[in-house]
Amino acid sequence: MSTYYVSEAQLGDEATEQDARRMVEILAAKGYDVEYGDCLGQDETDIANRDWEDGLDTISYQKALPELAQKFGIVAYEGVEYTLAQEAEYSNRLFPGGWGDAQEDEPYLAEFSAKAYDAQGNEVWIYWQFDTIKGREPADLGNYPWDNEHIMRIIPQ
Repeated sequence: MSTYYVSEAQLGDEATEQDARRMVEILAAKGYDVEYGDCLGQDETDIANRDWEDGLDTISYQKALPELAQKFGIVAYEGVEYTLAQEAEYSNRLFPGGWGDAQEDEPYLAEFSAKAYDAQGNEVWIYWQFDTIKGREPADLGNYPWDNEHIMRIIPQ
C-alpha cells in the first residue's frame, strides 16, 4: 500500500494546515496510509472519491460548529455534546403514546427532532419528548423545557 500525503493546497483556497491534518486523521480512520505533507506526482485516484468528499464535508461542518452553537445551542446526551444545526420541529413520527393515540384533553407525548453534529462532524438527529395534553399544546414551542433531560434518543445518519 502506498503512503498518501495531504496538504492544504489539495483541499482548496481557504484550507489551513489544521484542515489538512484533520483530513489525514479522517482518511487514516478509514484505513488509508496517509500523512501530512506534499508529494509531487502522487496518484490520488486511489483514495475513493466518497472518502475524500466525506472528509471535506466533515472539515466544513467542524468549521461551522461555533456559529451553529451560537445560533441554535449545544445539548448533551450520555456524556457527548452535540451542536444543534436547526431549531427542533415536530417529528411527525407515529409511535405508541403519541399524538395519534390521544383524544381531545388526553395526555400524549409530543416528539420533536433536530439535526445536530458531534465534535467530529458526524451528523445525528436528536429527539425530545414532552408530556402534553391534546388541544392544549403551547402556542409558543419555546415554553417546552428544552433541556438535556427530555432528550429521548440520538440517531446517527
